[in-house]
Amino acid sequence: MSDAPYAQFGKKFISQTDAETFSPLKAVGGVLGIVAAALPALLFLIFFLIIDLVPALLVAILSLVPITGYALITKQSLSPVFSGFVGVGISAAFAYWSGSGANFYITGLIINLVYALLVLALILLRKDPIGLAVELINPQIPKGWREEEIYSQLKTACLISSYLWLGLYILRTVIQIPLWYLNLVGPLGISKLLMGLPLTALIAWLSWLNVTAALKGL
Repeated sequence: MSDAPYAQFGKKFISQTDAETFSPLKAVGGVLGIVAAALPALLFLIFFLIIDLVPALLVAILSLVPITGYALITKQSLSPVFSGFVGVGISAAFAYWSGSGANFYITGLIINLVYALLVLALILLRKDPIGLAVELINPQIPKGWREEEIYSQLKTACLISSYLWLGLYILRTVIQIPLWYLNLVGPLGISKLLMGLPLTALIAWLSWLNVTAALKGL
C-alpha cells in the first residue's frame, strides 16, 4: 500500500502555523483523507489473513468506490480518493503479478525511502524541508533568512522538525523492510497502519509546536 495519501510531511501541518490550535484531522487530510488512506489497507490485511490474496486485492480496490460516492455527494475534494486509487492500484498490481501479499506494501516502502533520502539530502545541503515550507508560505520571511541572527530560533525549530520527519522515515524503513523481506504480511500490515496516520499526526503536531513557537518569537 502506498504512503502517498499522507506522506507529504510539510503540506498539511505547515498551513496551520498561523492557527491558535492544531488540528490532527487537518494534518492527515481530514476524515475523507484518513478513510481513503487507511480503509483499503485495513481491509486488505483482514481479507488476506482470512481468505487469500486476490479477494483481498479486490476488496481493497472496491472499498474506494463508496468513498468516491460520498465525496461526490458531499462535494468534497476528490484528491484524497484519487491518491487512494492510484496508490492501491499500483500496490495491487505489484502484489498480483508477484503473487506475494507483502508486495502490496512495496510502493509505500519505496516512497518512504525516497522521502528519507530527500529529507536527509536537503538537511545536508542546509535547506531543510520544513524551513523551505515555512519560507514558501510566509512571504514576509526574506531570502537568506537562515543567515540572519533574528531568525536563529526559527532556523533551529525548522531543523529539529525536519529531523523528526527524517527519524520517522528511518524508523519505518528499519522496521518494515525486514518484515517485507521475510514476507511477514501480518506484522508488516499492522506496522504500516500504526506507523502511518498516527505517527504522521504526532510528528506533524510536534513540528507545529516547534515552528509556531519560533514564529511567535519573531
